[in-house]
Amino acid sequence: MKKPVLSNSLPSVIQEIGKNKRVIFTKNQEELIKKIGELSYQKERLKEIGEKGFKYIMKNYAWSKILYY
Repeated sequence: MKKPVLSNSLPSVIQEIGKNKRVIFTKNQEELIKKIGELSYQKERLKEIGEKGFKYIMKNYAWSKILYY
């Protein structure tokens, strides 16, 4: 959907996708809420993060990549 993703720093999530600029990780719920407030004014950055995430998913997790014919 090309939307930015914010997540708590859950070990399984970090292990699966790694720390990068496609997902914004926070340490706890309070930090997550604060980050959402900060980012709400950064429309271009949010768009860029969403685009990067979309490209990553299409490259690594699209049906054509994970299904065997």
